[in-house]
Amino acid sequence: MADTNTNMTVATPRDYWISSNALHIERNAMSNPDYIQASCVSGAQILVYIKDVISYDAGHNYRRWVLQASPTVFNTHTEKYVYVAIPRNDAQNVATVVFPSELLDIYGKNEQQEQVGLEDYYYIFLQGILSSSGDNGTVPRDWLLGHTIHTGYLSSDEAINARPNESEWYQYNSVDNIVTFLKDLTMKADTKFRKLFAKAVTIVSGGYITFEGQSGSLKGIANEDTPVDSEETIVTPKYVDDNALSKNHDDSTEHALTVGSLTSDGKLTVRGDTQLRGDTFFGTGSDKANMPHVDGGSGDALLGDVVLKALQSKDFDALLQRGFGFTKGMNGKFTLSVTDLMVWGKAIFNELEIRKLSSVGGNVYLSGASSKIVHVKEEMQDGQLVGWRCYILADDGTMATQNGWKMYDQARCQTFNISAGSYEGVGNRNYWRLVTGVSSTNETITDDEGNDLYNGKKFAWVVLSATDCEDKVTNDVPAAGDVIVLDGHRQFAEDDARAVYNDASRTNIMMLQTTGSEGSVPNIISLQGIVDYKHSASNNKYSNTVFILSPEEVVFLSSRFKW
Repeated sequence: MADTNTNMTVATPRDYWISSNALHIERNAMSNPDYIQASCVSGAQILVYIKDVISYDAGHNYRRWVLQASPTVFNTHTEKYVYVAIPRNDAQNVATVVFPSELLDIYGKNEQQEQVGLEDYYYIFLQGILSSSGDNGTVPRDWLLGHTIHTGYLSSDEAINARPNESEWYQYNSVDNIVTFLKDLTMKADTKFRKLFAKAVTIVSGGYITFEGQSGSLKGIANEDTPVDSEETIVTPKYVDDNALSKNHDDSTEHALTVGSLTSDGKLTVRGDTQLRGDTFFGTGSDKANMPHVDGGSGDALLGDVVLKALQSKDFDALLQRGFGFTKGMNGKFTLSVTDLMVWGKAIFNELEIRKLSSVGGNVYLSGASSKIVHVKEEMQDGQLVGWRCYILADDGTMATQNGWKMYDQARCQTFNISAGSYEGVGNRNYWRLVTGVSSTNETITDDEGNDLYNGKKFAWVVLSATDCEDKVTNDVPAAGDVIVLDGHRQFAEDDARAVYNDASRTNIMMLQTTGSEGSVPNIISLQGIVDYKHSASNNKYSNTVFILSPEEVVFLSSRFKW
């Protein structure tokens, strides 16, 4: 017997014996961790002798009991200890396999000396301990390491062949087919196993694994501190995922990648979209000073079909006319911006337009329409003046042009450099009015008697509203000789029938000013979203600003800069 503490006396394998095939225990029966299939072969017995507790029988032989076991469903998920409960009453001759949840002494008491087992039985510990089935009884049970069932060593006619001598170094358990080494196992050098199966192998500190016919050895598992040229550590999938680019999922690296070398032809094939967000070098080398990790090459950059969304030099700036650019505009059309264009062969243009923009008082408006009024007629409706029909030369007999104005454009006229009072009826002009009518064909201008006033020349026309304007009091009446430019375009709600005329591209302008009161001059101003007679909201002078370049301020407003 062995004392586990000062109060407990627990049976040891030398206090009992059962046949190696007497008891069978199936763990996790029917896939239920709390269900044990336990059974005994016919005629199975257990022999027990514990001095001063369980003595010999009348014939001075070891006492024996018939051994029985039954399928058991555990009512708790805790660890289970394997015991044989032996009746103290000599009249009873049947011992039963039981599974308490804690270690018991011979008399069925736990470590706190509480009576857990029945007082009518002795409790023989078979050394087996089953693991817990978890908090909710779903974890499969297994034998705790070193605590499988032991058949015992008690000397008897039946046990004499099963009991190992003190010098033997292993113990075999037929219940679980497990061999337990009783001593440290040190194999002779060059000992070979034909096949060796192990549930777990632990290599002691300083140990290693070698393979016959191969140099080197394995000494551990690679981690983040393992040198990349190590040949003595095992690489796990996590180590590979942390240190190598993946073929199975999206990946990235902050390090330079080289395909091929100076002495071999490298080849990189990409079958999807590729985004290059930094400097990219092709062909004959690189800037070694700025990118020392890129080897200089000597080959040409040979490209097959190349599809580009934009092509521009690194220093490209359209406003400063610096570098070159082949860029896509908001209308989906491309623009080529270069300083000089030299064509060595024939240049064929489907259309070549040189546009001269209107200039008033040293200022230039850049917008979608600009015209000089030649003739003005009042536009009447129900006896009321509703506007002025302003005629624009469109066909002089040698060339015809289309009307560049659209319904609900805002037409503006403004001059600064006329000296007021020098001549009668001559002064600076200022008005900003809505376009409420636009001609679709060119026509001649006649007097009331039908005479052609302009010798066969034809004109387009626009109607400028008399009521929808910037200021009814201060706005001048349109007159012949006025130059009008597009400055904004009215936008309507989607449920408004006039919404068909909505055109956001006509709400944008650019001004080059050397005189005037709009910002400090000289300046270059780009505005967007002009839908009424003002260039900014009253509470935000930059509400319509794209950019301003002037001596006092340089402003750029945008939701994003896109390359």
